Amino acid sequence: MWRLRGKMPARSRQLKRIDVVAVLVLLLGVGLFGGKAYRLWHHLSSARQHLWALDGMVPKEGSKLEGLMPLDLQVVGDELSGMREDFEALQAQLGPFLPLFPSLGWLPYLGGDVAAAPRLLEIGDRVSSAGEMAFDGLAPVAELALRKGTRSADSTLLQEALPLLVAAQPQLAEAQRQLEVVPDLRAEVDASRLSPRVVRWVERLDRYWPLINSAVQRAQVLPELLGASGPRSYLILTQNEDERRATGGYITGASLLTIDHGRIVALDFKDSYAVDDFSKPYPDPPAPLLEYMLAEIWVFRDANWSPDFPTTAEAVADLYELGQGVRVDGVIAVDQKALQLLLKALGPLQLEEYGETVDAQNVIGKIRAYWAPAEGQGMTSEWWTHRKDFMGTLLQAMRTRLEGDVGSLDPLALVTETRRALEEKHILVYVWDSQTAAILSDLYWDGAVRPAEGDYLFVVDANVGWNKANARIQESIRYTVDMDSEGRLHSILDLTYQHRSTQKKDCVQEIRYDPIYEQMIDRCYWDYLRLYVPQGSRLLQATRTPVPAPHLLSGRGTSGEPVVEPLEAGKTVFATFFELAPTERKEIHFEYEPPPEIVRREADGYRYKLLIQKQPGTDATPVEVNVSLPQGAEVVSSEPNPVNVEETRIRYTFDLSTDRKLLLTFRLAEVTSP
Repeated sequence: MWRLRGKMPARSRQLKRIDVVAVLVLLLGVGLFGGKAYRLWHHLSSARQHLWALDGMVPKEGSKLEGLMPLDLQVVGDELSGMREDFEALQAQLGPFLPLFPSLGWLPYLGGDVAAAPRLLEIGDRVSSAGEMAFDGLAPVAELALRKGTRSADSTLLQEALPLLVAAQPQLAEAQRQLEVVPDLRAEVDASRLSPRVVRWVERLDRYWPLINSAVQRAQVLPELLGASGPRSYLILTQNEDERRATGGYITGASLLTIDHGRIVALDFKDSYAVDDFSKPYPDPPAPLLEYMLAEIWVFRDANWSPDFPTTAEAVADLYELGQGVRVDGVIAVDQKALQLLLKALGPLQLEEYGETVDAQNVIGKIRAYWAPAEGQGMTSEWWTHRKDFMGTLLQAMRTRLEGDVGSLDPLALVTETRRALEEKHILVYVWDSQTAAILSDLYWDGAVRPAEGDYLFVVDANVGWNKANARIQESIRYTVDMDSEGRLHSILDLTYQHRSTQKKDCVQEIRYDPIYEQMIDRCYWDYLRLYVPQGSRLLQATRTPVPAPHLLSGRGTSGEPVVEPLEAGKTVFATFFELAPTERKEIHFEYEPPPEIVRREADGYRYKLLIQKQPGTDATPVEVNVSLPQGAEVVSSEPNPVNVEETRIRYTFDLSTDRKLLLTFRLAEVTSP
């Protein structure tokens, strides 16, 4: 958290070196509790020691699960139990007096800490209790993963872990109940009034509470996903982000996964072209597919048009059922980056059929190479039928590794890389079961267009050019918000697209496969661009991007005028279509006026919130956000920290590897009558 602070008085600087919580406990002990002071001090110090001990035992990124021994699990349990007992004791002994603390905020130096003490103690009590319950429930699963060579030859790790996960559900549910009120308690703590020592503890909570909460939620969702109550079938979409579509990329393949009580019963891969059954009537496509690709029906491979993945999942499942006669229980989308992350965790795979060793570094190159026709073969019907066989073989090899001896895996690496793929939207999951879907939504793993309290931006690109040009496209986002004294916003969005191919060529849109994958990458880029912004936003002006008639398959040129599409997922949608030739750079400019209720007035000032949602399939798009406050405004706090502040203009820079949030609190200068 970033703040504007005045110069700290000498006395305050001196107190900064003192543990203010300890001072508070000692003062209360002398004035009120007498002999209890020592016990209070003891429990406070003990809780802190338990916290530091746990922090030191948390596996760091890149560490190996084999570095943890069963004895360490017992130590973790003891530390959690001890911390919970300390917080319970602190609340019990201070309990009669805690209601008085919030009224003592006027105390010099310690007022903020004293006023916040009841909430901070309750947060500590709930988090430590939830941590202990979750650990007790999941410890048997962890012990199972740590054991090597002790499983039955006809069972898998998932099969043995599943009943343990089911048995842990009551404890996880209670842990969730303890944790779900923590955000509300945290919102009542004014961090700007806390001492530096206490602020560091609160910041630690802000970092770790979401991790604990998401771990509990993940463990709750797994049994249903793994077929604990019966067989579950999932449609796995293989998306190619080199040809970007709304939920990540063009649907190049589909796999039907059936899992029952933790065992993979079936895993069948199909080329996306082989899914449809054209003896049946197909629905009309979304209007842009008809206009820019002349698609007269909506087929399976183009089904991921909506950026709201739950909406796309329903469409995909319906079209799969139409073509294959199978109704699935959920849809999972994965892109090439997800494949690399999973292989990083699984390790190199031997594909004996191809005489290849495939790993995270070479997998994309191998897929591209085996897609191309063999030398002298040409782009024949035989090539067309078998051009994606390599992907099916690779998928089966990954299955074999997952079902193999746990000693050949690093479960911690597998969990870490899978979580990264989910959080960075390289994997999306949506299921029909409402309870599981709710947890996936809370984790932001379902790829939904998210509701937002405040400002919102979601840039969605769709390649409609029958090529893989996105592998050469570099994109950046600059968003500028000008705010007046009434809280009204004027939003300016500047998008930059750079085609990094050096193969200059004229742009002619056509349905064509090139014999070498890289040739499809070096072609012109045709993009149907959509901006999802707060509902009620009004478009003021935008860059015109006309495309000449000879460049398009339809033979009809476009005016390049942006359009306002129908509302989707509670958002206003602006759209435009443009082309980008190799080596070309294009800047597209939008100006619009969001609805007036974006900026909210709170007790400590005005708050501006912004959520920028990441498009699945993208990597880490660079983003710059500039916020201009009204003249004379004073910044109270900002999260994240700005990179530059010039009077009332605040600048932020970050990458869009995940969804990004911005929270800016400010005060307006008081206007006095002459």
